[in-house]
Parts: sequence; structure tokens; C-alpha cells
Amino acid sequence: QLEATYDDVWVKIYKLNDGAFIGVVKDSDGGFHHPNKESSVMVSIVSKGVDDWYGAIKNAKNVKIEKEVYNNKSAPIRAFLIRDPGGYTVEFFEWMISE
Repeated sequence: QLEATYDDVWVKIYKLNDGAFIGVVKDSDGGFHHPNKESSVMVSIVSKGVDDWYGAIKNAKNVKIEKEVYNNKSAPIRAFLIRDPGGYTVEFFEWMISE
């Protein structure tokens, strides 16, 4: 059974186990990722070291930064996004709330 861990109008996040979560994001005008034929899935990696990940990835060859590090205004996260070679969006984020 999935345990709801974050519930907002535009996103629902469920705990699969102690180290894995799955989120469902509603398509919206303000959202980053919209469904399309090529890549309608976004992978999110949760880490306590988003700035460290960004530092390690930003100068890597063949990595396209889609969105620089930012603090989300509508969710308590700090994140950045890249595009993988298959065209999928990969989000690295950390919660800005106490666990």
C-alpha cells in the first residue's frame, strides 16, 4: 500500500519504501514538464546534497542543464533539472523541511 507523504493541488507524492517515493504531477500552465509523445516521464532523485550534485554535474560533458538550482516557490524543495540522453527530464531535489 502506498503511503501519501506530500499532497498539494498539483502534486501527490507516495512512499514506496524507506528509500523510494513516486510522485504524480498534474499538467498545468505553470508546470515544468508536460506530457508529450517523446518523454512524458520525469525522474526525481531526492538527496540532501542538491548543491553538491549540481557542482558535480554542471560541467560534465553531454549533460544539458534544463533549470539551474532554485528554491521552489510552491513546494518546500531546492532543485535543479537536467535532460538525459533519452530526452527525459531528471530532477534532483532536497526537501527544505525537517524530516
